[in-house]
Amino acid sequence: MGGVKRVRYWLRTASARTTIPGSARIWKRYERFEHDFTSLCDAIGLDIQDLAFADYSNVIVQWLKENAPAVAGSVIRRAGPYRGAVVVAPLSRHVCCLAGHPAD
Repeated sequence: MGGVKRVRYWLRTASARTTIPGSARIWKRYERFEHDFTSLCDAIGLDIQDLAFADYSNVIVQWLKENAPAVAGSVIRRAGPYRGAVVVAPLSRHVCCLAGHPAD
């Protein structure tokens, strides 16, 4: 969880947002995603051992759609050539989305 904490602190400072939840809440949400990841891949016929970045991004977007954050005004934004793809800063966007906030 140390990495999540550092990224959370960085997001809080870099974005100047005051609504980013604590690292424990972000970590708990990530664990929920990790728990569901295998079954999501199985449901759409993806082999976890041979997963392209675009496939991984699409699984994340699907999970976020099914597990919408309980934060008013949150939106799942799509960026890049793939649905939900993160081209510039995947870790910060994924952590931010898992935290229930869109990454700008």
